[in-house]
Formats: sequence, structure tokens, C-alpha cells
Amino acid sequence: MRAHSLSLLVLLGVTPARAKDAPDAGAHAAPAASPRKLEPAEFKAALGKARASGKFSLLDVREPNETAGGYVQGAELLPYNSGVFAREHGKVPKDRPVLVYCASGRRAGRAAEMLVAEGWKDVTVLSNGGYADLRSDTGG
Repeated sequence: MRAHSLSLLVLLGVTPARAKDAPDAGAHAAPAASPRKLEPAEFKAALGKARASGKFSLLDVREPNETAGGYVQGAELLPYNSGVFAREHGKVPKDRPVLVYCASGRRAGRAAEMLVAEGWKDVTVLSNGGYADLRSDTGG
């Protein structure tokens, strides 16, 4: 059937477009969005800048047994592994920067990827580090 359709198109002088010829293909295609990954010192600087602006969301995706030992002042506690993050992340405003951390960077990275995939534009994740690197900003 497909060969017959192609033969008919050729007879009519029409050639099928190839994917590489599409206007948004190849070098012109926008790269897939991804969260900005920062080392601990860079993340602290980004957090300081966000605090100065007054409009940001800071998410701690560690579990309650971890946050009982402390958390960064102003952080929203949305545990990733227990499913709280999956249920509640939709309440995080999309129109302001979001900074995400955990204990080591793995859960924060997953949470940040989920946010970006669902339309958040300005997402920063603490990678190669975690809460222990941010302790000077603790609260709770």
C-alpha cells in the first residue's frame, strides 16, 4: 500500500518531504530544555541572588527523617521518594526561579527534570553536592 501511494505521488510530480528537510530539523532545532546544574558554591550564589529578588521557590526533596536534622531556611519540603513531590509540585509557581536540592543531588536532579518536562522554565539543581554543602543557610 505504501509503495503504491509513493508511486502515485511520483506520477503526480510530488515528492515526499524528508524529516531532515523539515524547517525545525537539524542544526536549527532548539535543544531540549534541561535544568541548570550547579556545583555547591555556584548554587549558594544563585540562592543568594534569588533571595535578593524575593521571588523564587526553594525545594528540599529529602524525606522527613532527613529534614528533621535541618533544612535550608525558606525551603518548601516536598519529599521525592515518598511521592509528595509528584503530588504537590504542581503548586510551585512556574513564573519564578525554582532551586532544588536533596542530600546528594540524585533526587533533586530527577525532580528538576520533571519540572522542566512539565513546563517550568527556570530550574536550577544542586548537583555533586547536597544539604551538607548548604548548612550555613539552615533553618528549622
